[in-house]
Amino acid sequence: MSNLNTAPSTPLNHPPTTTAPPSAAASAVPAAAVAAPIASAVPFDAEQIKHDMKLCSDCVWDVQELRDHQYKIGEVLFDPNRPDAIIAVFPTGSGKSHAIRVIGAMQRGIHLIFIPLLTLSADVMAKFCSASQNHGSVRAYHLDELYDNNRTRYQELIQRCADLKRSTDSTVFLFLSPQHLCKVVSARTTLIRCSWYGTLRTIFMDEVHLHVQHGLSFRKECRMLRDYFFVKCMHPPDRQHFIPYFVGLSATFPNDYTAGLHLLTSIPFGDDSVIRGDIEDFFNTDILMKQVICNKGEYVKIGLEELIKNIDADSDNKCLIFCNSRSKAHHYCSELESKLNNGNVVCDVIVITGALNKHEKFWRIRILLGSNS
Repeated sequence: MSNLNTAPSTPLNHPPTTTAPPSAAASAVPAAAVAAPIASAVPFDAEQIKHDMKLCSDCVWDVQELRDHQYKIGEVLFDPNRPDAIIAVFPTGSGKSHAIRVIGAMQRGIHLIFIPLLTLSADVMAKFCSASQNHGSVRAYHLDELYDNNRTRYQELIQRCADLKRSTDSTVFLFLSPQHLCKVVSARTTLIRCSWYGTLRTIFMDEVHLHVQHGLSFRKECRMLRDYFFVKCMHPPDRQHFIPYFVGLSATFPNDYTAGLHLLTSIPFGDDSVIRGDIEDFFNTDILMKQVICNKGEYVKIGLEELIKNIDADSDNKCLIFCNSRSKAHHYCSELESKLNNGNVVCDVIVITGALNKHEKFWRIRILLGSNS
């Protein structure tokens, strides 16, 4: 019978951990075979993965039940016959962060979580501070903040990562921005070595669509990470080096973004690399995502005109605008109402303001547009 000291066996190009199921524990893959190609289908027990995920969720995170799509992420990721780099596309609020927590704690070791906007990290990190410590240490750190606020503790953490053994019982979640690894060479070098040694188990990229949008436009650090970090981790120089899993997460990820993500990470993504929720999970499957590069003074005008065109083209279309201040939200609302009236477009505009807790770092303001029908 499984317990918290058991976890799914990993594909041949991933580190054999001490957390393999009892049936596989006696035949862990030797180091010399970690990069061997998979010639035929490898036996895989999806029910065992679901059992282990549920056990980990309950015992470590005090969450008794997981949703079907949370199980699906783990099943696909740990299936040796499926891609080792996946993109999970599920609606906001569907529990993607909890899937990260469970997958990380099951494997133990180090797990990177790239956050494209630091303002998002406070909300996400808070979810990782409630782990039970009864089954091994589970800790979460924000590398950007620690580096700025306490350089001594930062260096101690990096050294701890460097010293971590492959058989560790500890789980370390490291939150960071793409620019951090570009800036801090010591951290980047250490984490690449951890990847080769097999203690860096998973690279998560939250809001992965933003990484693509930023990397292909104004954020040069996203482009620099390809050669600085991803190529070294995902295409190691020695066949006996280990390769971490990669999991991108998003609520909105158009199919043509996979080519951009490959460009920025060097990771190949096929059709079976993208996991999407069922049709019931989304109110519609056609999500319009368009980038406009223009002068700062023109982007509001151009953006609002694009929204009106989208609404006018189909009365069933809905639009959502995120703003970073209340005054801007009301200004855009007024501009939209004026433009809609001038164009005789029948549509409601609603402003929703929601404040997070004071210790968190931003306000969410949403402008909703929808037809009267």
